[in-house]
This record gives sequence, structure tokens and C-alpha cells, in this order.
Amino acid sequence: MMNTKTKQAVKKANFRQILAPVHTWTGLILGWLLFLIFFMGTLSYFKDEINIWSMPHIYQQIGKSQDWQLAAAAEYAVRNYPDAKQMFIDSGDDRSPLTIRVQPSNDRNNVLQLVASQDGRFVSADNYSQGGEFFYRLHFDLHYMPVRYARYLVGFASMMMLIAIITGVVIHKKFFADFFTFRAKKGQRSWLDAHNALSVLPLPFHFFITFTGIITLVGMYLPFSEKVAGVSGDARAPFLAFDWWAKPSEGVKPSPPPDIYQLIDKSKKSWKIQSDYAIARISINYPNTSDMTVAIEADVDKQFSVIRPFYVYNQQSALIRQTPPIPSGVLAQTALVGLHEGKVADYWLRVILFILGALGVGMIATGLVLWTIKRKEKLKAHQQAGFGFVLVDGLNIATIMGLPLATVVFLWANRILPSQYLGRDNAEILIFFITWAAALVLAFILPKKLAWAFLGYATALALLLLPVVSMVMTDRGFVDSWINKDWLFVIADILFVLFALLFCYIAHKIWQYQPPTRPKKRSAMEQL
Repeated sequence: MMNTKTKQAVKKANFRQILAPVHTWTGLILGWLLFLIFFMGTLSYFKDEINIWSMPHIYQQIGKSQDWQLAAAAEYAVRNYPDAKQMFIDSGDDRSPLTIRVQPSNDRNNVLQLVASQDGRFVSADNYSQGGEFFYRLHFDLHYMPVRYARYLVGFASMMMLIAIITGVVIHKKFFADFFTFRAKKGQRSWLDAHNALSVLPLPFHFFITFTGIITLVGMYLPFSEKVAGVSGDARAPFLAFDWWAKPSEGVKPSPPPDIYQLIDKSKKSWKIQSDYAIARISINYPNTSDMTVAIEADVDKQFSVIRPFYVYNQQSALIRQTPPIPSGVLAQTALVGLHEGKVADYWLRVILFILGALGVGMIATGLVLWTIKRKEKLKAHQQAGFGFVLVDGLNIATIMGLPLATVVFLWANRILPSQYLGRDNAEILIFFITWAAALVLAFILPKKLAWAFLGYATALALLLLPVVSMVMTDRGFVDSWINKDWLFVIADILFVLFALLFCYIAHKIWQYQPPTRPKKRSAMEQL
């Protein structure tokens, strides 16, 4: 039973006060995972550019591929990998080269990759680096754990983030006024002002990116929704150009492939009735057999939905399947997926999305730090912090400063590991996690202020020297890239230096920071 004082306190508590702890704990419980999700998701807006940067030994052919180039690439793959189970030819565009991916078996993790070079050859990129693809997959698949469980965990964290955003709007009395207020060197008040500033202006983006992130895998979280929409299980297969579930028939026998250029031309003439589509991908199942199928997918870079119109042909060039009418629920869900990925964004819009994502990273970071600052200021003189405080403080350091450092060391590994080293892509990832683990250890064994500053300065130094490493270890250094007009590498080196200055500034501010001293309460005699 509640006593009289408790009842009175409950009556006085308004709606904002009730939601305040909800906002705090939904943001804190999985805040470090949310930081990882936002950080890697922000980098993923330039996934293709990072992929190119991570393969400096290949002068890749960037630009929209012609039909004859796609057909030649498909014929090359069929001729050189006759026993493969599946193969995919992805058209090049302004951000990526023409790429061939070959799966020798039904294992999707076993993939050989080749990219088109500027001299027209197909150069193996197998085992070289996962580049931006690693950051993209880490964003929602995590690593070293089953993908299904990882996505459930990421989905739960995203739902907590959505609750934190909504409750954050409710509990702030002066929501927009707080955006224009920043009180420096005020301890908890300063961190709260920073958290408000990073939350208010990009609030629509934070809500939109979190909500669409949940919708991306809503079929996993709410499987009944797919049953209601009539697209559960194998019913989803008709909307996919490539038949992942196809099995060879018992009477399969070797057979020559069809004329793929003719299939491309046939598909484009048919599509021209509706729209003048280019080709995005050619998918081939069981090449050089009587069960061979060729899927031609249209490039729909001007629509939000990630579903592409397609035609599927058999070994005799006969049309066996095409895009069915798409249910409105499926179209809406795939359009939200496209919005989440920035599918139709041009270069400058991606820059804006990157900046908004970085503000989201800052919002989460300041929220995590604010939790420790509030409790630290409540500690009495000579009072020892509890286990929960020490744990959160250490995880904050390891995540907020350790994750950027691990990312930069990943890029260092890409430049230092020999290009002939077998399994170098997995070695880069291993080095990433070893660095992050080392940051976690340092966060708990070093004095907290020293740990913050040390990891910040280490990140700044690693970023500052990265262009030098590229110049020494590759022929895509700043000067060579400037002469050859490889602007992607030039811009990358400039950004590394700018981010180095940013981390140096942050580390310097942390090292120089002195917590505000509370004024001593004067005794009654002193006040006289």
C-alpha cells in the first residue's frame, strides 16, 4: 500500500515527468548498439565510394554500362565459370563499376567477385576487401552471430530508439527554444543543451530513418503482417527476379547458353512500351545446362521502390516469368526501404543525409554521456561510483571513441596488408574488432579522462597519417590522384585530414575540461 506522501507525489507528477525515465532508459539500455547502427548506417550512404577506395590496385571503370558490355560480361562469366550455380552481372553507374559475382555453390557466403577495369579486363577482387560492404552489413547484420538473431536484436534496438524519440519530444517543454540555447562550461546543463541541439533540427530525419529501418525487416518482426498481405513465405518469390529456391531437375544435361545480348534487346523493346528502362542486373541460374535461366532486371533509379521490373528466360530464350502485379502493401514497404537507403539520392543529397546521420550519432553520444554526467554530479565528495555507473562510463568511452578508431584502423589494414594475402578481407575485419576490443580494455583500465583523450588523439593521428600511408603503399596517393583526376581519392584524403582535426579538437577539449565547481554553502555565521 502507498503511504500518503507517495500518493501525493504521484498526483503531482505530470505526463512529462512520467515519460522522462522512459526516455532515459529506452535510450540507454541499447544505446551503444544504436550508436553502432547509426555510425555504420551513416558511412553506408557512401558505401560504393568506400568500395572503390578500398581497391586501389584496380583502376575501375566507373560509369553506366552499355548493353554490349553487360552481354560481354555475362558471356565471360558463363565461359570462365561453367560449373557455377549462380552468377550476377551488375551494371556500372556513376558510383560503381560493372561487377561480376559468381557463386560456385548454393552457399550465398561463397562468392567470387570481379570488377571491370579501365582497360576492359575483368580483374579479380575476390578476398581483397569488403570495404563499404562491411560497414553496410555491420549496420544491420552485425557480425560473428547468426544473421536472423542479429536482425531481431537490431530491430528491438530500433524500436527502443523510436520510443526514445517520441518521449523525447514530449518531455521537452521548450522544444525549439532549447535548440538556440547552449550554455558552455556548465556541466550537465551544457551536455543537455548539446543533446537538444543535435536532436531538434534533424528530428524529422531521426524519426524517418528509425521508422523506415524497422519497416525494412517488418516481415521478420511481424510475420502475421505478411500473411494478411498475402506475400508470406514462398509467395514473395514471384516479386524477385532471381529464383533462389530453384533446384536442378533430374534430367538436367549440358546445353549451350542463349544469346544474352538478344535477350537484353528483347526485354528493352518490351519495356519501352511502358518506360525506356536501362539494364541494372543480369542474373543467371545453372549456366551451361538445360535448366539455365537468365533474368534481365530494369534499372529503376528514379523510383523509390527497390522492386525492379524483370523478365526471366529459359535456355531456349523463351519467356517463362515476368514481374507480376505488385500488391500495394509490398509496394509501400519496398518504397520505404528505398527511402531508408537513399535510393534516389544524388551526390549532394547523400552529403546531406550523411550530415544528418552524423547528427544522429552525436545525439546518441551526448545522450549516453549525459546519463553519466548527471549521476556523477550527484555523487558526494569521496563517494565511490557504483558498478552500473562504472560499466556505463566505460562502455561510453569504448563505443563513442573506440568505434571510430577501429574504423580508421580497418582502413589502415586495407592499405598495409599485402594484396596477395589470401583472406585479407577477413583479416581487415578481424583487425577492426581487435582494435575495438583493445579500446574497451583501455576504457576500463585507464583513468576515464585519459581514456577519452587518448582514444580521441589516436583516432586523429591515424586519420592524419592515412593519406601518407596511401601515398607510400599504393599509386593512388594525393598527388598521383590529383594528376590522374581520381577525384574520389583526392576528396577522401581531404576528408581524412578534416576529420583528424575534428577528433583532435574533441580530444583537446576533453583533456582541458574541468568540471564546474559547486559553490560551498555558507554557514549562518558566514552569511552575517
